[in-house]
Amino acid sequence: MGCFKLLRGLGLLAFVVAMPLSAQAQTAEYDRAGPWKLFRTVEGGKVEACHAEMFTGTEQGLIFDHNPNYTSIGFMGIGSAVDGADSKVEIWFDEDRLAAEIIEMPLEGMWRVYRSSNDMPDGLHDLFANRSRVSFRYQVPGDGNETMSFPLKGTNAMMERTFACVQTAQAAAAPAQAAPVQPAPVQRAYDWVAFRPGMLGPRLVSAGTMPDGMPVYVCAAQYNGGFHPGMTGAWSERCSFGYGGMEVVGDDFFVLTGQGRWRALDGIEVPGNAVEGGQEADGRKLYICRVNQQGAMLAGKYRPGLGGCNIGDGGSEVTLGPVEILTF
Repeated sequence: MGCFKLLRGLGLLAFVVAMPLSAQAQTAEYDRAGPWKLFRTVEGGKVEACHAEMFTGTEQGLIFDHNPNYTSIGFMGIGSAVDGADSKVEIWFDEDRLAAEIIEMPLEGMWRVYRSSNDMPDGLHDLFANRSRVSFRYQVPGDGNETMSFPLKGTNAMMERTFACVQTAQAAAAPAQAAPVQPAPVQRAYDWVAFRPGMLGPRLVSAGTMPDGMPVYVCAAQYNGGFHPGMTGAWSERCSFGYGGMEVVGDDFFVLTGQGRWRALDGIEVPGNAVEGGQEADGRKLYICRVNQQGAMLAGKYRPGLGGCNIGDGGSEVTLGPVEILTF
């Protein structure tokens, strides 16, 4: 058995062992498509999880895992499992490294894994399904930085099969339910997600960039009984907004996900499809705005009466124009 085959076998074994399953759980190949193989884990006759893996032949592999509670993406290679390797990994898609982000990918067995709850999906997995290539860059103790890249051809189809491997089994086991009387609500085009280190990236709503090209993202935080929109970025990973004449900077905040459109504010009336980004302590609605200040696109809050886009800048609360409002 060659080194690559040994690595592949140990990698799959380590991943399965890391899953919280009993000794009675059995994992077996379920499906395959192109370079991908799909495995299903069954315990007591119930499908507990499904995961797909792809090995490129250069002693590295990519894995996608789904179960009823969370969904994960992971990769492995000779250097990725070295003891003491930093869990922070730089990730970018296709050749767009300018849009790279830093995410936490701790070791699970021999895999570097990024995991997100199914109750609060953050959109990163959508990028895997709709891009042609992914690259990971991380630090190996004593060897500097190492980069691994994977083609994503066929990933969309295999991700769908992995979801179906779990969801179809659950639907078959669930009792039949009557159709709801009222139609299901339309899914929102945006959502607030609690920030955690490494989340900044292309799946978030951006107001634009700083003069040096660093992206500015929309954030919001609770403060003095209100929920106030502002801005964040990789320069601090903190949320900044204006309040009471000062710039307020918080570590506990939310970031906005979705796809929006910035629209110039005509007068003071807020467009009907503007995003409601928060509220004052007295209940007055706040909307998300942006303004160009000397080549920097800065994000803040707006409501009639403020006189412009209210932001935190340089320790002070300032109001600037002309204003653009985020709409969907």
